[in-house]
Amino acid sequence: MQTDKTILQSYINNFQFLERGLKKQSNDPIHDLRKTAFNHLLEKGFPTKREEEWRFTDISPIIQESFILAEENNIKEFKQSDIIQLMFKDWAGPLLVFINGNYAEHLSDINTAQAGLTIDTMLSLLKKDQKSLLDTFTEFKTYNENVFSALNTAFIKDGSIIKLEKNVIADKPIHLLYISTKQEKPQLINPRNLIYLSDNSQAVIIESHVNLTDGQYFNNPVTEIRIAENARCNHIRIQDESSEAFHIGSIFVDQKQNSHYFSTSLMFGGKIARNNIYTNLDGEGIETILNGLYMGHDDQLIDNHTFINHAKPHCESHELYQGILTDNAKGVFSGKIMVRPDAQKTDAKQSNNCLLLSNEARINSKPQLEIYADDVRCTHGATVGQLNQDAIFYLRSRGITWQRAKNILTYAFAEQVVEGIGIDSVRDYVNDIILSRLKEDMNFIK
Repeated sequence: MQTDKTILQSYINNFQFLERGLKKQSNDPIHDLRKTAFNHLLEKGFPTKREEEWRFTDISPIIQESFILAEENNIKEFKQSDIIQLMFKDWAGPLLVFINGNYAEHLSDINTAQAGLTIDTMLSLLKKDQKSLLDTFTEFKTYNENVFSALNTAFIKDGSIIKLEKNVIADKPIHLLYISTKQEKPQLINPRNLIYLSDNSQAVIIESHVNLTDGQYFNNPVTEIRIAENARCNHIRIQDESSEAFHIGSIFVDQKQNSHYFSTSLMFGGKIARNNIYTNLDGEGIETILNGLYMGHDDQLIDNHTFINHAKPHCESHELYQGILTDNAKGVFSGKIMVRPDAQKTDAKQSNNCLLLSNEARINSKPQLEIYADDVRCTHGATVGQLNQDAIFYLRSRGITWQRAKNILTYAFAEQVVEGIGIDSVRDYVNDIILSRLKEDMNFIK
């Protein structure tokens, strides 16, 4: 759907500003990629509620706002003590910190001592090896997959690049920490992550999108992950941003034979927040697990869209998304499993369950199966309900207050996803977020 030119004008202004800043670099091949992506955005325009994939999510508050490109303002003024509450306790692994989309080297700790593990930043590679970066983008091939990934590509500047060589197991998890701060004018932030796991390699990647101060901004991150034969990737993504912020994230995963991808998506913040996950199972013996937890309050809108493409036989996918909504919050879940004609012996399961804690909260759930093979096991389902009153009565009969009984049952609902986080410090961090929403202390889960 073509967007009105007046709505696109601020993005046109931003792109012209970017080109003026590039000067001689505007002739570089990587800028040709930017221009191609930006022309795609101009041609397609932003989606509206008339489009099936967006009919429950009105993004007009985002596209009608005039954002400016985030710049490297005062990054060096931030100290470790300023961001300590956004970090995991006793973290010993590699840490990449970005403030408003720009790499903060003095706050980061990239430990590249391990042979076969390369950690770099987008801006660094733009400066020293642009051909390698261009080859990587060409290999991933997803820069125009949707208009928001095209928008991200049009303003490529910084982000994380991680590569594991064959047979390398990352001995420590890697944390990508994206922090947003309030600026004088609302900012447009476009982080880009490129992650490649070669044959027989393994890694745990934690990607956090958080805020240091409340305020309005538009965070539009894209993460691309390629998982080669027999490789394993555990990807934990935490989104806990400002209640005034807009967030539209896209994750593209391509898996080869006998690989394993385990995704845990945790969405708590944002005024309008949407996470798109596209997984392509391009080989036999692949396993894909997508788990998610989303919690909305006030007038938040939290949208999860997932797409699992079973392209080859003998693969499994398991998906569990749990939602908790209160006040006037609205949730959207759209999960599609596509089983191609050659994907015989597919085993796919999908479930979305949502807990409504107020009469005003709403959920639109749309689990989908599209099957073109005849020898498969596929199930999907969705449940929407409130807390079990019998369970509340039972707990109250044991001397537990109504509020605490409610919190215990709500946490138990969330724990089905949280318990799958295998790193204690990350799980504790997520628990703190959940319990702050429940206005509780940690006593009842200790």
